Amino acid sequence: MDLDKLVAHFRGPLTGLIASWGASPADAVELCMDTFAEGYLARSKFRGDWNELASTGAWLRGIAYNLHRAHRRRGLRPVEPLGEHDLPDRDDLSVANEESRADQVRAAMDLLKGEYRTVLYMRYVENSGLAEIAGLLEISERAVEGRLYRARKALAEQLGGVASGAGAMPSQEADHE
Repeated sequence: MDLDKLVAHFRGPLTGLIASWGASPADAVELCMDTFAEGYLARSKFRGDWNELASTGAWLRGIAYNLHRAHRRRGLRPVEPLGEHDLPDRDDLSVANEESRADQVRAAMDLLKGEYRTVLYMRYVENSGLAEIAGLLEISERAVEGRLYRARKALAEQLGGVASGAGAMPSQEADHE
């Protein structure tokens, strides 16, 4: 088991997956690192081949899911409402407009089906490759492409954009169905 190699390969997609389950960005990063630590400690229980990304990704996903559930049950870091003193003081309207649009996109993503939200977070928030996403979700790369296409289309509809989904999210590769 080459832990450095596993962390380098799965850190981004796993963080995105955990965030898609509802964890805050900071908690997603922390839970991701906890997943690697738990995985390393329990490495003798892994029955697959460390070089096979699909089985390794599925095993790590299971550990991450269990850690996330435990985290939610404990209610760590309860969400506190923002006060007026917590909001940044900005004079630049273009920055405010960009932040407003980002808030709209985040709110629209929260309304999407879980499988769509998951692939969007993994692909565009964590910049994960199709192979990494496919390995963690135990689906083919072609299925990831299809989900991304449908997710972008659904997101565009949520945002009142073009129904085809074109331009809803930047395409890093050919992510079409």
